[in-house]
Amino acid sequence: MSLPGLYFDDDSSAKIVVSGIAAAGLEAVPSRLASMFGRPDIEHLRFAASVGLPLVTSNQRDFARIHAAMMAVVEHHAGIVIVTQQRYSAGEIIRRLLRLAESASLETMRDTVEFLSDWGDDREQR
Repeated sequence: MSLPGLYFDDDSSAKIVVSGIAAAGLEAVPSRLASMFGRPDIEHLRFAASVGLPLVTSNQRDFARIHAAMMAVVEHHAGIVIVTQQRYSAGEIIRRLLRLAESASLETMRDTVEFLSDWGDDREQR
């Protein structure tokens, strides 16, 4: 069980994080590379779903609202990973994203919202 990769929206596509994910062998698609930079949030989520990758974002408020709206009309997405801005170093973000990618699958991520804060080293102790 593992994810093939991640899609990074405008708010989360720091080059060092994207490069670190790619270096670990996962597909890492930043919004700029996908010609999605500057598009509305809903379009990012729909694009990520169309390519079969969970979306990584720091925009918790907007994506929580979009997720709820999509679930209300039974529109599916490939999953959302919320990264709290300025909480973790780039290295820690990469480690946590890799831990999530190793543990999750496209099936388990479908229509879910995951918080990166839940994927630290102490996860097994909870």
